[in-house]
Amino acid sequence: MYDLPIHYDRQAFEHCYINITLGNEKLEEKLAVITQTINASFTLSDKGIKIEGTGCK
Repeated sequence: MYDLPIHYDRQAFEHCYINITLGNEKLEEKLAVITQTINASFTLSDKGIKIEGTGCK
């Protein structure tokens, strides 16, 4: 939808599952909801989206 690559540690987040419906929110708002849910943070740049955190257990 936004044509941006997402960079994250696949191993750290392999046990994170989210079932959520998002609508017309801005991209930053969507990312904030998702990262708060999995106890992570994000940065948005011209290189894409970077998600960092310790993951889910």
